[in-house]
Amino acid sequence: MLHVVPIPIFFFVVLFVVLLFLPDAFQGDGGDAFTISLNEITQFANDFGIFDRNQHVFGLANLDLAFTACNVEIKGTEDNNENPNRELCRYEFIEMLVRIALDKYKISMKNNRPNEMVRRLLDDHIVKFAYEKIAQADGVDETRELINQRTVELGQLDGEYNQRLQDLFTYACRMNNANKKSGSKRRKHQGIEIDAFFELLKHAGLPDDDLTQLEIRQSFVDAQDDGVMGDSKVADFQEFREALIRVAHEKWEGDTAEGMQPIDVKYQWLLSAMMHLYDACRKGEHKDKLAGVVSSKLIKNYDLSFSGNFWPLKVGLGVQVQCSENRASVMTKKDVRDTETSSVTSSGSGHVGF
Repeated sequence: MLHVVPIPIFFFVVLFVVLLFLPDAFQGDGGDAFTISLNEITQFANDFGIFDRNQHVFGLANLDLAFTACNVEIKGTEDNNENPNRELCRYEFIEMLVRIALDKYKISMKNNRPNEMVRRLLDDHIVKFAYEKIAQADGVDETRELINQRTVELGQLDGEYNQRLQDLFTYACRMNNANKKSGSKRRKHQGIEIDAFFELLKHAGLPDDDLTQLEIRQSFVDAQDDGVMGDSKVADFQEFREALIRVAHEKWEGDTAEGMQPIDVKYQWLLSAMMHLYDACRKGEHKDKLAGVVSSKLIKNYDLSFSGNFWPLKVGLGVQVQCSENRASVMTKKDVRDTETSSVTSSGSGHVGF
């Protein structure tokens, strides 16, 4: 019996974004942007690292079989232009990915459910390389240009926040998935992974309707060093800093009053939220600096877990107050006065208590 556990729609969104962003790569022999030929599928498998002769064996013959099995033509519909012969339409492409996963991991994951094999393919190949492909297709990096235009102002924020931000960065590297996979409890000094980066921002209360998981992860990839010494799997501190700036720009964009603010102003808002989380972590660990933590009291199963109540800081134009959802019922009048007294202004000069 086939057990199916829903895979987050996020992964399928990435798949279709790849198709939309790369029409030249996936346009079919007949020039149709919504069908994919075998030649293009082969190039796709190459670009996304699906072929493997060693660990999870999968070669061109396996791909041919998956392609043929998915490309089913019903008798009497051979001339259907919407689903040409020898090409895959979108739903056939999705089916082909499922077939690839089942074939590729049939030995190494023989005791796993089919949906876990599909998730492994998406994690290790499709999603991982999709971000890079989207970044390449974007062309001009407008955010990088904005960063360059506000170098002085961003440098001033670095002077004010970087020492604490770097301390938080080192601490957050404890949440890397590599630690979990290797069973190591030692801190990883090479950088922070994309999943740990997202989890950190989630605890800071930044993702919402205006800032999606896809945008956060794309910001992480766009901040990566393209040089020979770069590592797309992890971000060092400078890449981490740039990723945060990009996230700030993504969160507050458009023609709104907040969106029209300079990128350094948006970054300061984000830093205020991050510093609020940083202070909560220091309090929870009972340390002045998180670098001094040996055995963490807060990081459990490679994620942050606060024993008491922690409310992220709501930040933006003229609004930096502690999130108060489900709080009114437990707050006394004294609590309200104390919170109002310690509220952070838009200049980021103070911190909200927690």
